[in-house]
Amino acid sequence: MDWSKTKSIFIITFLLLNLFLGYQLSEKRSERNVNLLRHVTLQEDLDENEITVEIRSTEETKLGSPITGSIRVFNEENLVEQFDNQEIDVLNDGKTIYSTLDSPYRLVDASIPAAVETFVQQHVLYGDEYQFTKFDEETYEVGLHQTFEGRPIDNFVDGPYHLKLYLNIDLEIESYSQEYMDINTQGREQEFLSPMKVVEILFEANHIPANTTLDQAQLGYYNPLQASYDLEFRVFTPMWRVKVNESFYYVSAIEGEIHPMNQ
Repeated sequence: MDWSKTKSIFIITFLLLNLFLGYQLSEKRSERNVNLLRHVTLQEDLDENEITVEIRSTEETKLGSPITGSIRVFNEENLVEQFDNQEIDVLNDGKTIYSTLDSPYRLVDASIPAAVETFVQQHVLYGDEYQFTKFDEETYEVGLHQTFEGRPIDNFVDGPYHLKLYLNIDLEIESYSQEYMDINTQGREQEFLSPMKVVEILFEANHIPANTTLDQAQLGYYNPLQASYDLEFRVFTPMWRVKVNESFYYVSAIEGEIHPMNQ
């Protein structure tokens, strides 16, 4: 064996490896510096326009993927056996549960969202998967949306809702209607944009006026094709919902695209 030649090959190999590792380190440092500069520049622009960001964990990134929802078709006989003190009817070809309580359920006026949460967890099928959205003081109706891994689905303030509670004037629940989706993830898990990156996207698109305070950014799943709400199979994209003054903006948590919504 020619040890001199072998030694030369090892030396060249180590030199190439060092050059490669050095290049990678340099790239990471450059990327870190660019991100830092971009963050500083954005903060300067926000300060100049007197825009205050009070959103929690603005730099936190989360993981997830798009999801699909299939409307569950219920069997009335099976449901009746699961509930006490409720008269159960299955409507809309099995896709809607309508329940009338034997005795009205009183909500605590001081904390309606908390009282609603207690009720649905104790008296509604898969109640822990629904999240309070709105109490309409004119119609005495409470709207809730289904969630996936704690994140709301199609969480539009004015509905349509996946679960509706019907109250009387004494704030007692008399009945409710429910729809439930079986959820599946689609594709590989990806890193979502941070709330601060979403703020940057909205700012650069001129959607955040001067003298604005941003304090609401919620991650959820939305169907950009709202016209397909009545379909039995639906596709939902992870989006950040950011409130800017009295308007809501919906930004894809993966691509960063701003989606126009009716709400």
